[in-house]
This record gives sequence, C-alpha cells and structure tokens, in this order.
Amino acid sequence: MNKDGKNKKIYRILMIIVAVILAIAMMIPSFSYFLPEPAKNEGNQSRIPIADRGISYDEKSEQSITLVAVGDIMAHRPQLAAQFNAASGQYNFDNNFQYIKPYIEKADFAMCNVETTFGGEPYSGYPLFNSPDSLATAIKNAGFDLAFTSNNHMLDTGLKGVERTIKILRENKLLVSGSFLEGEKNYIIADVKGIPTAFIGYTYRTPEVSGYPTVNGNRVTEEISRRINSFGFENLDNDLEQLKNSIKQAKKDGAKLIVTYFHWGIEYQRQENEKQQYIAKKAAKFGSDIIFASHPHVEQPLKGIKIKNKVVPVFYSMGNFLSNQRADTVNNRYAEQGAIARAKIYFKGDKIENIEADIIPTWVNKYNLRGKINYAIIPLDKNFDKNPAILASGNINKARQALNDQIELFGQDKILKIDREEENGML
Repeated sequence: MNKDGKNKKIYRILMIIVAVILAIAMMIPSFSYFLPEPAKNEGNQSRIPIADRGISYDEKSEQSITLVAVGDIMAHRPQLAAQFNAASGQYNFDNNFQYIKPYIEKADFAMCNVETTFGGEPYSGYPLFNSPDSLATAIKNAGFDLAFTSNNHMLDTGLKGVERTIKILRENKLLVSGSFLEGEKNYIIADVKGIPTAFIGYTYRTPEVSGYPTVNGNRVTEEISRRINSFGFENLDNDLEQLKNSIKQAKKDGAKLIVTYFHWGIEYQRQENEKQQYIAKKAAKFGSDIIFASHPHVEQPLKGIKIKNKVVPVFYSMGNFLSNQRADTVNNRYAEQGAIARAKIYFKGDKIENIEADIIPTWVNKYNLRGKINYAIIPLDKNFDKNPAILASGNINKARQALNDQIELFGQDKILKIDREEENGML
C-alpha cells in the first residue's frame, strides 16, 4: 500500500473513533455543559432568570414565593442637597434605605416605583425630576429587583431621559417595566424561585392637547408611545385592550403569575375612586393575579376583587416610600407614610392555590443631626421605638402617629404580624 493509501485509511479510522466518542457524549445529559452558550440579549429580555433564591418547582410540589412592592421613590431638591458630599463631590443615597433593607432583600422578589429620571446632569427636583445615577445604585443595594418607570414623571427629561433611565437601571442590575427600548416587549418575565412571573407597569395619561396624548403635560409622540405603557381616560376601554393583550401574550410566553403595577388615582386622596376600581376590575378579569399601585402620595386601602374562584389583592396606593413631601412641605402628614406591600403566593406545582396580602408600615423620618439633614425610611415594626434614627431625632411621637394612621386605614388584620413572621425570617 502506498503512502497516500495509508493516510486515507488512518483518516477513516480517526473519523470513526471521533463519531463514536460524539455519539456516546451526546447520551450524557451533562454534555450540554461543554457546548457554547447562546448569545445573550443585553436588552430587556422577555424572560430573565433571577439569582437563585430557592429551588424550582415541579408539577407536584407545594411551595410559596413572597413578593414585596413599595410606592413612590422621589428625590426632591432638599434630598439632593442632603445626599451630596461636598468633600467627595458625590451623591450617595444608601443611608435612606438602611433600616428597611432587611425587609426588602429577604423577599423572593422586590419592586419599586422610581418616580424620577436618570437623564444625566444637571440634576433637578420638582417639577422636572432628574436624579443622580447613584440613586439607582442605592435602590439596588437596598435589595430591589425591579423598577417600575411608568409614572407621570417618566417624560421629565424627554425621550432621551426615558432611554437613559432604562440604561442606568439595567447597569445597576435592575429589571425595568413600564418603559422599554424600541422593538422590546412591553412587559418582562422573570423566574422567581422557578415560577415564571410577568411584571407589567402602566401609568395614567393627562388630558389630550390639540389631539395629542400627554403625560404630565408632555406630548406623547408616536416614537414615545412605542417606549411606554400608558392609558388615557378619553378612550379608556380601547387603551386597556393593550393591557389585555400584554397579559395574554405573557401567558403565551409561559408566565404562571401576572403582576400589574398602576400609577393612577388623585393626589392626597386616601380612598380609591371609581376609575381606579374600574381599571382594577378590568385587570383582574384580564388575568392579573396581584395589583400594586401608587401616585396619590398617600396610602389607600388594600382590598380584594373576586374573579371566579380566586381573589385578586389590590393595593390601591402604597403611598410615598421616599420623598420630601410631609406635613411641613405639603401640609399633609399622610405624605410621610408608606407601605411595603407583601403578597405571599402559595403554589401547587405552577398553579396558584392562595395569596396572602398585607403590609409593613413605613414612615420617612427627616431630621437634623449635627447640622446635616437626614432622611431615613423607618419600618414601623415592633422595635421602631429603638430605631437609631428615631432616637437621634426624637421623633417617636410622629412615628407612633404614622403607625396609628395606617392601622386605622388598613385595619389591624392587614398589618403584617412582624412578631410571628420574624421567627421564619421576617417574610
């Protein structure tokens, strides 16, 4: 046999060996570990896994997941001044969240309404909110997983501000719902302990001007309308069809739990109105399992809507979580109060068996310490009278008033039994 013939024979033998090895390897489940990962979409993916906080479900298992949500996070001018460090030339908001952090980060998934934009310098407060990027970092550091951006201040820095706000939040590893980039879906699905959960945020629009829709008086162009979720009252039912379609599509994409977040209602009203009730009933009928909401800057009741064989909890308003609105600025002590809304969902496999809904009351303590203004969100738990910020400020009576106001509004049975829950990790 000549040299070329030997080489061909050796080549055929090698090919047979390689084929046998590959055939055996493909029968090994872990082989996929060695395959290259598919390219990742850096945008707002339709489904994004959350860092593992528990085991995934199976068809027969029973488990629960805990979601928490808070209302408006705002940064008025006095807050910007308070959080600025002249020595470093930097802003830092971490201290605002230090006392509520344990309640946020121990939840399986935590959401907030970011009622400002991250449009870059110069920074500003009301009426056009534009905050330092470090506020997004502090929100993430506090334990939040997702930021809803659908609110009446989302266009304060224009379309560029909408896009940069999404960018900054995502850079801080926060998911975003309520606004999205061109071509992306208008909702997001995340795996929460193995349960595919859809999060859909919507804000109300202000009256049309010259036939054009507006948000807080800012014109919603065709380009902007493709980046935000909103509804108007001129043609409400038609607008709500978009929500219906979003829920329907999210379920097609595999969502087993539907969470909607509305920005709605009348400012400083402590009771929901008929329009809120109407929209909530529509959302529940469309397939929402839980409804969180904000905008009035004060809290509104937690109620349930019965749809067939289930009850959909509706947190009509969770109030202000962080802001400078208070008795001495807007003549309303209720604007200092907020809630960490909690929904504990029980599953059998991926089917919802029951949902428990309650709140952890919070209060924003603003005080002067050694010539420096401080803001601290205080959880009104069993130890709030020993909170360092309360002790430093001497504002214990205001905190007690805030707790009593919330017990009166929600009812004692809706206030999370902190003593009992702390035995099981608070949440």
